[in-house]
Amino acid sequence: MNFSTKTSLGLVSLVLLVSCSKPLEMGALVAAEKFELLSTDLKNEGKRIAFDGFVSIGDTSGFGLKTYIDPDNINAAVTLEGYGEGSRLTYIKPSFGKGANQMYFPEKASFEDVLVATNDGKSFQAMKQKFRISATIHLDATKTSQRLISAEGSVLKTFAGEMKLNIPKLMQTYEMTLTDIRFDLP
Repeated sequence: MNFSTKTSLGLVSLVLLVSCSKPLEMGALVAAEKFELLSTDLKNEGKRIAFDGFVSIGDTSGFGLKTYIDPDNINAAVTLEGYGEGSRLTYIKPSFGKGANQMYFPEKASFEDVLVATNDGKSFQAMKQKFRISATIHLDATKTSQRLISAEGSVLKTFAGEMKLNIPKLMQTYEMTLTDIRFDLP
């Protein structure tokens, strides 16, 4: 290989490296009441979204946090703003560590001690801070279910006038996974 070929290959490698290591982008903000509809349309595959909520890790093992956590097989629950306390509507697949956009478990941690580092690297207690979470949608077309989802905008005409209703509709949904998580403050 001559010098110009090595130089060209080096430049191509550098361009590929830079394009693949692009920082996580902020997603398009989705209102809590429209969030469920994202899993009903395969056109949402790969879209980048953002939503506001509170992050927590549930203790499904009944044992200590540090002892049984497998970072490759754990999801964080997100209570979306606007649905009331305790209404966990979705789960995210976070990255674990001490860097930006990661969750961290201190050595002697309880679930209240889980930390979340935002995109700028600042850490906050997960359960005490509302975050704007950006994520990439992945829909599994092979895993579907039927769910009642509020259909916004139905209008009922009565003798007293019109009323706007949210009537639940039975809709096909696809299993949704949210990855490439970015944490910011709203």
